[in-house]
Amino acid sequence: MLSVEQLADVLDLWLSACAIDKAAFIGNSYGCQILTTLTVRHPQRVERLVLMASDTAPECGPPHGGIKGCSISLQVDNVPEAERLYEALSEGGSVQMELQATFWATRFAMLTDRFGVSWMINCMVDSQQG
Repeated sequence: MLSVEQLADVLDLWLSACAIDKAAFIGNSYGCQILTTLTVRHPQRVERLVLMASDTAPECGPPHGGIKGCSISLQVDNVPEAERLYEALSEGGSVQMELQATFWATRFAMLTDRFGVSWMINCMVDSQQG
């Protein structure tokens, strides 16, 4: 069986064979590991990366108590999208850092949504401003 690193390299070779310079990828389960490795080893191949996670059905375990010890980081291309996400995710949740300009980003925020999921919203440069 090939390692995750080998599978990422095989995917890079396949993209070359198909004359695909850069692509958008969606990964789920084991595919997330392969695609994050591809992103690290061959970043020029990845235009956009979406990693999917799934929840657990109530009958499969105790009620969800929130995600502990990590945050989901969202990188967005413009301020209106950052504002839209901030409003939607903060509704019914708690805000640790308001959406605001920082020394590294046009807009950044940290919050926990109403389900206990921790989020970071980051907009480095507003693409709508040119």
